[in-house]
Amino acid sequence: MTEEATAVEAVEAVEAVEAVEAVEAVEATEEVAQPSLTLQDLILVTQVIQLTANRGGIRAEEFEVVGALYSKIITFLQATGAITVQDEAVAQEVPADEATAETESN
Repeated sequence: MTEEATAVEAVEAVEAVEAVEAVEAVEATEEVAQPSLTLQDLILVTQVIQLTANRGGIRAEEFEVVGALYSKIITFLQATGAITVQDEAVAQEVPADEATAETESN
């Protein structure tokens, strides 16, 4: 092989590596951009349900569905260790005004 052919092959190899790295960077960015839901988000959902119920924002015919969802989330959070039974009991005892102040301060 001539020096020219070797140089061309080296350039092509560098370009191929750069192309692979660019594709990997795009894939990594796509992985990071995926939506996520954390345990803290689920805890916030339970607090929103509690506040909404305390303020009368749920109609009687909706209580069963909302209550079932709330129970599923609480059971899941307890199973993961994100909350304890005591955490859930204390959260239910907090009056709506105090819970609002607590949520706004966070």
